[in-house]
Amino acid sequence: MLTGTYASDIFEFDVNFASKTVGKPRTLVNGHFAPCRKDNNEIWGLSIFPNKEMYISGSDDATLRIWDTKTRKMLKCVRLDID
Repeated sequence: MLTGTYASDIFEFDVNFASKTVGKPRTLVNGHFAPCRKDNNEIWGLSIFPNKEMYISGSDDATLRIWDTKTRKMLKCVRLDID
């Protein structure tokens, strides 16, 4: 089963209806999300590094995220709103 969230995340998990069991969710996609600014979830910056097969995005959710272009997965998320 695939489940998408309002926070721009997509999860996949196995469901066995016969035994009524649900497997552990696997994260397929992470996204930027600012819960207190529901109408402003925008990407404000994007840097692409083709030689390193990665890109970096920044958003009004106060995070900087590093992504792998091959696996299409987030490698790291850095919060920018803390001291």
